[in-house]
Amino acid sequence: MTREGETRVLVVKGTIRAVAGGETVVPRLRLAIRDGSDVEIYSWTAVLARTQLAAGETMAFNSRLAAPPAEGQAVMVRFLRRDDMLAEPR
Repeated sequence: MTREGETRVLVVKGTIRAVAGGETVVPRLRLAIRDGSDVEIYSWTAVLARTQLAAGETMAFNSRLAAPPAEGQAVMVRFLRRDDMLAEPR
């Protein structure tokens, strides 16, 4: 967590490694903040600098969220799936 003026900013950094034998398509990332009970309370997506990696290649990522929920305790990062894009029934 850092500050930009009066605003708290959550910075999530990591590295992605292609483990498949050939060229790998890299989808967007889905990041989610979870509370102390492991309940997801906020999520967002991040577009990566590149969409493909060669076998064994790595790529760093960096995502920022201004004013994250104060009750957040953990961040989960995974690749975005097709079903993430579907609206949930009410």
